[in-house]
Amino acid sequence: MIPIERHQRILALVEQRGAVSINELTEILG
Repeated sequence: MIPIERHQRILALVEQRGAVSINELTEILG
């Protein structure tokens, strides 16, 4: 499971830009 904080960070990025790069995802999730 993805921790809630990370999930919210991803959602915030998607809302801002409409996209998240693979690099950003691995950075947040890594």
